[in-house]
Amino acid sequence: MEIVKQTNVAQQLAIEALDKQEKTWQELVPKQYHKFGSIFSEKDLERFPGTRKWDHAIDLKADAPTSIDCCVYPLSPKEKEEQKEFLTENL
Repeated sequence: MEIVKQTNVAQQLAIEALDKQEKTWQELVPKQYHKFGSIFSEKDLERFPGTRKWDHAIDLKADAPTSIDCCVYPLSPKEKEEQKEFLTENL
């Protein structure tokens, strides 16, 4: 009796994903782009870029409200709490 083992594409992709070890960005990115590595550092992501000559101001009307009290989309109580924590931590 002959046993035939077959796998589908999803199984093959899952096996390949499990076999791979996590690579560093230097291994994933071609060498010619390594000089731009600082652009993607966590430290640099936490700050705004410097001012540029093409920056412009957004002038609001004098009677514009300073804030708008509304919900863009409804959140569950747990999502609201997580959003509040995120904003407190990151602003």
